[in-house]
Amino acid sequence: MKHSALVALLLLAACNDNHGWQLRPAIPAGPPLRIGDQLYLLTTQYHPRYRTDSEDNTRLVDRKNYTDLWTFDANTATPLSRLRLHTATADLRTGPAILRAETGKLFIRLPDGTVATPTIPSPNPALPAYYTKTSSYVFRSRGLQMPGRWLGLLDDAEATLFRDKNLLYPHLDRPAPRKLWSRINNVLTPLTADFQNPGLLGIQSQPLLLHNPDSVLIHHSTQQLTRIADPAGDALWTAQLPFTVIQSVLPGDTTLVLLGAQPGPKNTTQHFITSIHLTTGAQKTYNLSLLHGNPPATNP
Repeated sequence: MKHSALVALLLLAACNDNHGWQLRPAIPAGPPLRIGDQLYLLTTQYHPRYRTDSEDNTRLVDRKNYTDLWTFDANTATPLSRLRLHTATADLRTGPAILRAETGKLFIRLPDGTVATPTIPSPNPALPAYYTKTSSYVFRSRGLQMPGRWLGLLDDAEATLFRDKNLLYPHLDRPAPRKLWSRINNVLTPLTADFQNPGLLGIQSQPLLLHNPDSVLIHHSTQQLTRIADPAGDALWTAQLPFTVIQSVLPGDTTLVLLGAQPGPKNTTQHFITSIHLTTGAQKTYNLSLLHGNPPATNP
């Protein structure tokens, strides 16, 4: 009888730990860094372990926090490698971040305040891209000043004010349909039809100017990106982005990499890396939320 009771208790204990380890999806940690065709991104994940007692109360037993360095192919948004840099059982006190790249080496601040220096194949120094969690507007501008001309976004009332009184408010505070306009020798000409709530995509308030042909990128309708050729105003392509919030912009010679976020199910946030071919608009996307299903890093 005692033996049967002991077996029952052991079985109950095994069942009470049925929540076990549940690896949560990876999320970006600080700004990514692009060097040529390589994209470097830090992610954090945590493993909470829960236990249910005999009264069916669930409590958190402990958790592990992982900091990983991922290398992606910037042209295909394909993960190439993952390097586990830090594991801790306590909550993260310091946000990990890529600090810079020097010759053959990355400098990375870890959650415990130390600096890791993993090697990378590229000899080129670089600084991380700008990163924001929630504010797409920092990558959107009204206009681009070039020698002898101006390209920018105006609604009809703004165009009248700009033409008649030379007044131009630099920000896009008021959502409105706007066209892309060109101004040469004080002559203002519309180049496109209206875009819904558009902004010129750029970095630190400086819109990107692409070449072959000269063109700009218009981010509009929350999730679309259109390349407009100058001076004709022709739309070369439109890409439907998989996210509503742009978090980082990383241009390259042939592709543009965007880091972005989108509300997910059950009050979660999904994170994406998207690579867009600048000539065709063809898009490759990787959902960082899928990383919770990947095996542990090879060097935990």
